[in-house]
Amino acid sequence: MPLFFVISGYLFSRKKHTSFLVFVKTKARQLLIPYVVFSVIAFLFWYFLILRISTVDFGAFTAATLFWDFLSAQYIAYCLVLWFLPTLFLTECLYFIVSKWLSPLIVAIFFMALSFLYYHFVGEDLFWSADIVLVAVVFYAFGAILRQYGTKLLESASKIPISVIGFTLCAVLVVVFAGITGRLDMLSRNYGELYMFYLAGVAGSMAIFFLGIILERIFGLVKVISYLGANSLIVYGLHIQVMTLIGGTFRRLPGVENTILGQFVPSLIYAVVIMFVMIPVIYTINRYTPKLVGKF
Repeated sequence: MPLFFVISGYLFSRKKHTSFLVFVKTKARQLLIPYVVFSVIAFLFWYFLILRISTVDFGAFTAATLFWDFLSAQYIAYCLVLWFLPTLFLTECLYFIVSKWLSPLIVAIFFMALSFLYYHFVGEDLFWSADIVLVAVVFYAFGAILRQYGTKLLESASKIPISVIGFTLCAVLVVVFAGITGRLDMLSRNYGELYMFYLAGVAGSMAIFFLGIILERIFGLVKVISYLGANSLIVYGLHIQVMTLIGGTFRRLPGVENTILGQFVPSLIYAVVIMFVMIPVIYTINRYTPKLVGKF
């Protein structure tokens, strides 16, 4: 998840918006409208399919609790991943305000300290995951720092040996941190040691950054990847439903249920299949209902 906040911070531009109100309206269209749309799709998928085939007891979920899940945008029973959209909305709004007076570096340092204090002395889960925003804005500011000071880094990283070294070092750091902290999760506020979470998040984001440069230098700009990247919001909002359908289809193929494929589809193959399935979905949405995903 840190990578998504870093990318958003990298793309941040105050010049595009004449005022805070204009910024809020733009981000509400781009993030909150899709949140509502994807929530409706996810709920219908969950209600008409998952509830019918799952062996999990969902008896504890009432209409009231499900509606509260939607309003609070935290532990959403029918689609956990959607918490990210309102949280990103709050993060962007907060950064827009503080960046008027503070540089990206100062923003990162300030909220890093504030998040340490909050989770040490308070630690309460807030509405719309507002407490996670204190952590997310640090990665968002890091993305803005890359945009502001990353020109020389981009020039150096364009050379494959530099990119390979950068990717290797960052990947090793991620593996080391993962071995120390175990599984981390922003939604459940499972950061391990918070300072190590920041280091791991930055290292992981930079590893992807260097890997992207390596792949581009070797294969050139792959149009499919570029297309998916430009429509990552749709991919993010619908990938759980697509994963569920694809996984269920694989497991129903004759003779597959007892194979490795039936038990666990290798992540890379799984991801590639999902991405290709998403292409016609993206095209249909962009062609006929772009406003539903914030494209006005």
